[in-house]
Amino acid sequence: MRKVTAISILLLNGYLIAAMIGSYLIWQDNYRSLVIDQHRQLDVFSNHIISRLEKYSPIPQLLSQNTLLLNTLSAPANAATVLKANQFLQRVNWVSQAADTYLLSKSGMTIAASNWQESNTFIGKRFDWRPYFKQARDGGKAEYFALGSTSGKRGYYFAYPVLQDNRVQGVVVVKMQLSAIESNWENQQSQFVATDPYGVIFMSSQPEWLYQSLRPLTKQEQQTLKESRQYSDRKISSLQLRGKLADSPSRGDTSRLISDDMDVIVSSKSVAGFNFDIRALSPSHLLYHGLGYFLTILTLIFAVILLISLVFYQRRQKQRQLEKMRESANQHLERQVLMRTSELQSEVGERERAEQALRLAQAELIQAAKLAVIGQLSATISHELNNPLAAIRSFADNGRKFLAREQWHRVDENLSRITALTERMADISKQLRAFARKPDDVKASQTDLRTVINEAASLIAAEAKRYQVDINLLLPSSPAFALVHALQLEQVIINLINNGIQAINEANTGSTGLLRVSLEASETCWHIHIDDNGPGIRVSDQEMLFEPFYTTRKNGLGLGLSLSQQLIVGMNGTLVVGQSPLDGARLTIRFEKDEDNA
Repeated sequence: MRKVTAISILLLNGYLIAAMIGSYLIWQDNYRSLVIDQHRQLDVFSNHIISRLEKYSPIPQLLSQNTLLLNTLSAPANAATVLKANQFLQRVNWVSQAADTYLLSKSGMTIAASNWQESNTFIGKRFDWRPYFKQARDGGKAEYFALGSTSGKRGYYFAYPVLQDNRVQGVVVVKMQLSAIESNWENQQSQFVATDPYGVIFMSSQPEWLYQSLRPLTKQEQQTLKESRQYSDRKISSLQLRGKLADSPSRGDTSRLISDDMDVIVSSKSVAGFNFDIRALSPSHLLYHGLGYFLTILTLIFAVILLISLVFYQRRQKQRQLEKMRESANQHLERQVLMRTSELQSEVGERERAEQALRLAQAELIQAAKLAVIGQLSATISHELNNPLAAIRSFADNGRKFLAREQWHRVDENLSRITALTERMADISKQLRAFARKPDDVKASQTDLRTVINEAASLIAAEAKRYQVDINLLLPSSPAFALVHALQLEQVIINLINNGIQAINEANTGSTGLLRVSLEASETCWHIHIDDNGPGIRVSDQEMLFEPFYTTRKNGLGLGLSLSQQLIVGMNGTLVVGQSPLDGARLTIRFEKDEDNA
């Protein structure tokens, strides 16, 4: 029980430490993310403000060079000239989408304005008290924010002097509505404001904050704002935020401000080229986002650890009890093992005798299979040698005739062919013996299939002529290499051609038989087709055609096609039967192409 209490206290301390460290890290990460987001938004809004304000900044200077406006200032009593100036300013105002565009005399009186047709037109009103007029009248470019004294709408004013002979004749003013800038100040987490040097809010995503200062103003600051009439007659109240605002907002400083109604994180940024700052205010409760989830998960983790510890402790207690029970059970098992061992010894003896008998039976089966294969191969000797022997007889008979005629070169040619055929017969016998002894000893090599087909056709030509069968060869002009054993493949082709000749002969149609050997290429394989115009092979016979001792011929043994298929399969090829375009049978041998010689 003491161990359980110690474990619980240890886990509780670990939980408290982890909760404090984790909460601090989450707060710091949230603070960092919030500040980064505020600065990113401030950069976006700052660029937007600059782009909108800079759009209007050069307009007064361009208008100051207009001859019509200069003539209007020279003759303000000329109604026709003033009318043209009003219409001109109205068009300029519509094109630039400004709030108002107007022309002031050097005394500050409005002579022409874009709103000349409206009831609250600026014409006839004096604006000599406005700072932007004073600065422009002194010959400089002026920019100024203020609340319109006539329209009551917030605006940003751009002013430029109209010069003639380097003398100021008047001032051109363009006013921009600030509500257009605020239209994209929307964010679910933060509020955004623009403040003047006194901290008074003149643009805000929260309309009720307008014309309020972030901090309380001094009496001197209040008096200065009242005299400037920048915010007309509006009373400037304060949001009463306590805390230190950034002294140099251009650095993007961040601080925390608190009032009775809010607790916010404030990031500030000065708008380059303009005399005001923009600030992002986010509620501080965002810093605690995810903290509840963290504490819940942490509590669950430590609860699981506590439960696991208790379970582990209980299991240890049970294991000790089980160990005692296991010792007694082991002793009992040892006695049973001794008894069972004696029984197993007798069973092992019986199994060894059964395995020995099985090995003997397997050896006998292997020997029987080997003898059967040797018997099949021996049966093919006479079958595979008949064609060369017939060719030798034909060459010998011809040789005797050429000898009688004293055509010695023809005699020598026939004798050379007979010699080559006897060597080939010796090779066939040698290969058959090798095949019967160990098939793996017969090695394949890269061979041009055209050469094999030509040699096979030359050997069987005499047999074909005997049965009045024409052999046509359709071979490609380029080499056709494949990995085969040339002699075995030649024997197979001779056997298949001979089968076709016999099938044509047994059909006894009375006309000359036709047997065609063609070599075709697909994308990856060579196809050797052997077609005849004999009676063909029934579909029911095709399934059993390659079985040993199965034949459709009257005097056939049923071994030729079976052995031919074995040889082709041994060369990684296939031998299939089908319907020939010549209306007889088609036997097709397929080999993969040699990629190096394709």
